[in-house]
Amino acid sequence: MRYGRRWVLSLAAVTLAACSGAFSAGPGPDGGPIEDASTDSVVMITPPPDGGDAGLLGDVDHHDATMIDAGGGCAIAGTTYASGTANPTNACQACQPSVSTSAWSDLTDGTSCGSEGICHTGACVSGCEIGGVYYAASAPDPNNPCQICQPATSTSAWTGAADGAGCGNNQVCASGQCGTQCDIGGTVYLSGAANPSNACQSCQPGTSTSAWTGDANGTSCASSEVCNAASCVSGCYIGGTFYAPGVPSPATACQTCQPGTSTTSWTNAANGTSCGTAEVCIAGGCVSGCTIGGNGYASGAANPANACQTCQPGTSSTAWTNLANGATCGPGEVCDAVSCVPDCYVGGTFYASGTVNTANACQSCQPGTSTSAWTDTNGASCGSGKVCNGATCAAGCFIGGVYAASGAASPMNSCQSCQPGTSTTAWTDVAGGTSCNGSGNCLSGACIPSAVVQSNGGANTSTLTFAGAQTTGNSIVVAIFSALGPGEFVADTSASTYTQQITVDNGNGTYLVVWTATGILGSAAGANTVTVDVPFNVPAKMYIAEYNVGPAALIASNMGGGEALTPVQFATGNVTTTGPTALAAFFAWQTQGTVSGLTPGIVVQRSLPYDGVQMLCLSESGLPAGTYSASGMLDDPETGDTAAWASGIIAFY
Repeated sequence: MRYGRRWVLSLAAVTLAACSGAFSAGPGPDGGPIEDASTDSVVMITPPPDGGDAGLLGDVDHHDATMIDAGGGCAIAGTTYASGTANPTNACQACQPSVSTSAWSDLTDGTSCGSEGICHTGACVSGCEIGGVYYAASAPDPNNPCQICQPATSTSAWTGAADGAGCGNNQVCASGQCGTQCDIGGTVYLSGAANPSNACQSCQPGTSTSAWTGDANGTSCASSEVCNAASCVSGCYIGGTFYAPGVPSPATACQTCQPGTSTTSWTNAANGTSCGTAEVCIAGGCVSGCTIGGNGYASGAANPANACQTCQPGTSSTAWTNLANGATCGPGEVCDAVSCVPDCYVGGTFYASGTVNTANACQSCQPGTSTSAWTDTNGASCGSGKVCNGATCAAGCFIGGVYAASGAASPMNSCQSCQPGTSTTAWTDVAGGTSCNGSGNCLSGACIPSAVVQSNGGANTSTLTFAGAQTTGNSIVVAIFSALGPGEFVADTSASTYTQQITVDNGNGTYLVVWTATGILGSAAGANTVTVDVPFNVPAKMYIAEYNVGPAALIASNMGGGEALTPVQFATGNVTTTGPTALAAFFAWQTQGTVSGLTPGIVVQRSLPYDGVQMLCLSESGLPAGTYSASGMLDDPETGDTAAWASGIIAFY
């Protein structure tokens, strides 16, 4: 500070001098600065320009003086400045004695030099110093284009760019981050976001990041609505074209735009909608048809309530048309005066189901087969002992769906045949004893091929082999007539169990013995042999046969015998049964006489010529429950000869 011609040493210099403890003022011996020998401090007193003297804390009237503190001041362009003093003409320079005491020193880069400036290489500029690097104002962060240097906000840190600022690749900044988005009206929207005010506009950064982009025509924008020229309207967008609600398809009047159903395809008009003269819509197509009761029906369609009425556009396109009488209206049904009935319509006349053709008793109305023609009634009875064979009435049987002429044998059983007088619907058993299969005889409807009668030739052991196969469950009967019995033993190779049923003495030492085995095992032809032992080597007659009776059959037997002059009546006695019956009767005698007058119905099955003893075997089957016996007349050609005889009968039931 200057007061007239006086200079006052700076307070800093005074302070420094005081702190030195040996401060002195005034010129040295050589007229130079006064030095403090105990310090490096130098106090320079420069004579003032006007020649005044200088004095410590007093007036300097004669000399200019510059005080320099080696650690705290600068002398620049003839002026002294305290350490840290800013360059009056450059805020980014200051007295920095540690750098220079004679020139201004640049302040550290980044030092604030104004409201929005920083120092950079000694100049005050608008910019930022971030991470030790200088960036000009508005320069972007190399690592984030949405962070920039904004000195007005910060000169030492990045500042987020304004939302919406472009950051490359059709992207904009939002909250300091670069993204695929739009900044519209000051608001950031993600890519694809809809305009809150228009559902047919959206953010499409590839088109614009600052304005809404119209959505493609046909884009759904609300229930039953689509975009059309960036407006959301009710309608359809089909095949690249917009159609208003109700507009028909260019291809057919039976399809229209119905946005409530679909906005992207045509909707079929209601069935029955008229689409031309005698034409209606059916399943989206315009066809010949009828509109009845508000509904559409294709030509020929049946009335759901009456199968005898149909849509016939040529007759009427607004009402049902009746079908002709006899028209088929369902399986096995025809129309009769607009009613569907299960009848036949033959030759212009209706016939109820089952009605017989008056011209042919073997034809009838069978709607399940035909509603327009008579149907042959195979097997139907057409008279006593007659059945229909095709359209012909004939004496015969109809069994298992096949016609058989009267007397024809069953193809499965030669002991059964068609006997229309007995039955026209089932096979009838032939008479017992009827020859069958060349070597057998019929019994109870079965062919018994293995009946054998033979003499033992005087041997005490005889074998009898069944020529035919045997059936499991049947029964075997063995009859023996020999002298000096009983005492026979019977067995077979099938291990059947034999039970003696009859033993009768003829009064002359000769016996008739009958054995049975029930529930036999089956065997192949020629595989079962019966062995008969008699007590002595005497002549014997033997009979063996298989009977078609099961193991549960009950057995009743009776016998008779005696010795008398011939002719003599002989009989078996009675047997009584309570179910269907098969009989086996035997007569044996010791004479050459003959038998006649056998009980009616008994059939001679086997007999052998006389060789000392003689036996006659009889059988019958298919008889009802009742009381039975067998009898006959024995006569010897030698009048007055005596005959010894024995008889027996067995009933299976």
